[in-house]
Amino acid sequence: MRPDRPAAALFALLVAASPASSGVEASAWALADLMVLMSRTVAASVAFEEEKSISLLDRLLVSRGHLHYRAPDYLRKDVEEPQHISYEVAGDAVEVRTGQEVRQLQLDDHPVLRAFVESYRATLAGDLQTLRRCYALELRGTPDDWRLELTPIEEGLRRYLTLVVIEGRHGQMTEVRVEEVGGDVSRLRLLPDG
Repeated sequence: MRPDRPAAALFALLVAASPASSGVEASAWALADLMVLMSRTVAASVAFEEEKSISLLDRLLVSRGHLHYRAPDYLRKDVEEPQHISYEVAGDAVEVRTGQEVRQLQLDDHPVLRAFVESYRATLAGDLQTLRRCYALELRGTPDDWRLELTPIEEGLRRYLTLVVIEGRHGQMTEVRVEEVGGDVSRLRLLPDG
């Protein structure tokens, strides 16, 4: 497995928080307001559908499964189709499970992977300071329909990523798009219950 692949896969673990009344007027909508909404996530599980466009392939790769988050530092992405694979982060430990094969990693040994994971945790925790260490941030829209663009400024991330776009409504993420330096793009749609 290439060292950038676990990082890209784990970043796609972003999960939905429960929608909440924002109490924020559209004219006063700011990044700090979004972080307050996101920080309300204590635990979440949501179904996903992901499409990956890889420059070396002439078709989209589609996967489906479930994402899980538990504050403050537990993340899991269970891919159920087309094959079973699980990515799990608890604290600084990462486990990648494919069938009977299990691979253990430590975030301290993979600085780019750490940046992805910490950025994810920071988003869910509403930790603006941590996000700003790795990304230039731009928020557009209103609490009812927002778009957060994360442009890497950290050198290690810039070797792999050009842009991450997170879209949502209130404290709920609805889509995450990751654009990689080589032209590959993944689009992860978080599916509503039911």
